[in-house]
Amino acid sequence: MTDPTRLSAVALAAALRRGDLTSVGATDAFLGRIARLNPHLHAVVRLNPSARREAAAADAATGPRGPLHGVPLTLKDSYRVAGVRTGYGVPGAWLVAKPGDCELVRRLRAAGAVILGRTAVPLAMFDWQCRTPLGQECVNPLDRRRTPGGSSGGAAAALAAHLTPLELGSDLAGSIRYPCHCCGVVGLRASTGLLPTADLVPDGQTPSAPSHLSVGPMARTLPDLHLISDVLLGDDDRGRAPPPPPGGRLRVAVLPALREMPTDRATAAAFGRFADRQRAAGHAVTVLDEPPFDFAVAFALYGLLVGYEMRQAMPPPLRLGPVTRLAAHFMLRHRMGRGPLADHACRGVAATPAAYCAGLARQADLRAAMGRFFERFDLWALPVSPSAAIVRQPPGRPVRGRAYSDYLGTYLCPPAVAGTPSVTLPVGRDEQGMPVAAQVHAARFADRWLVTAAVEHLGPAAARDESRP
Repeated sequence: MTDPTRLSAVALAAALRRGDLTSVGATDAFLGRIARLNPHLHAVVRLNPSARREAAAADAATGPRGPLHGVPLTLKDSYRVAGVRTGYGVPGAWLVAKPGDCELVRRLRAAGAVILGRTAVPLAMFDWQCRTPLGQECVNPLDRRRTPGGSSGGAAAALAAHLTPLELGSDLAGSIRYPCHCCGVVGLRASTGLLPTADLVPDGQTPSAPSHLSVGPMARTLPDLHLISDVLLGDDDRGRAPPPPPGGRLRVAVLPALREMPTDRATAAAFGRFADRQRAAGHAVTVLDEPPFDFAVAFALYGLLVGYEMRQAMPPPLRLGPVTRLAAHFMLRHRMGRGPLADHACRGVAATPAAYCAGLARQADLRAAMGRFFERFDLWALPVSPSAAIVRQPPGRPVRGRAYSDYLGTYLCPPAVAGTPSVTLPVGRDEQGMPVAAQVHAARFADRWLVTAAVEHLGPAAARDESRP
């Protein structure tokens, strides 16, 4: 018999529609695999006690069926799910969480999905690694010495280990892009502001950094990403997309590396091959020497806006000067280490409303400039990180001689300022066989077009080893 855990989400959904598999059978297969592998990976932190009941209801349902009918999946532990507590990476946070589903989970349920459980996040979902509070650290199933990334590290690890076919992530400073890179899976960081985020947080709170926070789906393959993206985008996609290129010929801008943060030899080689494959497919490839905007300026702007908004999201007692500085020191300098992100964000925490408003105006100018950039190019591809997944280490410590936030944030934070959608997909492997990924951006709100273009034109660049972890 076919092992449901080895099927793509597209194939699994088709098998369920045909009646070749039952949702209960598929759910049991994933729960069994979680029971076998999760004690070694720590990717799933909480199971849904109603998962089999939901699957049985899907099998018994009659009438029209949604595109994910009966498909079991896990969800990052930052999305409110009815009947399963949400931890947010903060001990005790589930006590104040609203009991119902958030909007994106409602869309998944309306499409027929069955919720298996919740996947690991780091403390307060604030790290590029995945050390779970009051639990064991989530590890990379491709190499347990390495991080699966963060903060959607449990989601990426669960996908790579075939504990789930689909996931939902969120991305403020690379929390979808870096885990996908580390684990060799794919993800969409939706255009900032396109998908709802206001109902993700515990009751009485507001999302931190709304000017940059984005959410999006994660999957093992690009067709699977297309499947879940259609469900999530629904009517929210504003339909802004470049006209179809003549003959399917895309204009692709490739930035192989930043001068201030060179990539390692394996990453450079992978990007060279990626560009060659696009040329061989008939696309017009332009290799850029510099990014389309000043990354150092964007990094400072990112820190200003995110730092200010993080302070506003704190409970009122924590917004007092001394308390705020202490919290900022712990969350920024202790966990992020010395470097540009901590420095800029600490200045943002102390910024005035006037400085914040001026920062928003500069962000609008940058986004307008990116709009003009995407009049000349359809896609912009650049690395996710200077190297493959780093070896697990305490947060905040330098990586390869560079500050923690410098090494891990330089390729991730500045593009977030632009608010453009990006698909992360593997484009090669390093000498140890670890995946190397590209983040491929398109014009803001061209999300649906971007995913379709990735499936139709970039699919061969995302070929990956499906060997069992």
